[in-house]
Amino acid sequence: MTSHIQHIITEIRSKQNGLMNMLNAEKAENTENVAKIEELNSKLAEMELAKSVVSIENARLNSELGSLKSKLGQLKTDSEVKEQNSSQSVNDNVQIDELVREIEYCIGQLKNNA
Repeated sequence: MTSHIQHIITEIRSKQNGLMNMLNAEKAENTENVAKIEELNSKLAEMELAKSVVSIENARLNSELGSLKSKLGQLKTDSEVKEQNSSQSVNDNVQIDELVREIEYCIGQLKNNA
């Protein structure tokens, strides 16, 4: 073999080694990227699960809030009814007192005239 051919073979081997190193680097980078993708997919699945849990909790809290609002409305209504009944009761007592006084006055007048 001539030195020229030997030189060409050496260059080819050198290029082959360079390309092999580049290929190995790309494979390593690809492996890292696949691992990162798997990790991100795992995190995404965890976040979606957490989102579902939060969504369920939110629905439960909204339901509880609706129930509490309903109870509050009922309590307000009951309170207003009690207040009206109390006010009506006071008015009734005042009217009864006035009628008792009027009856006593009339009885007194009848005794005086008799």
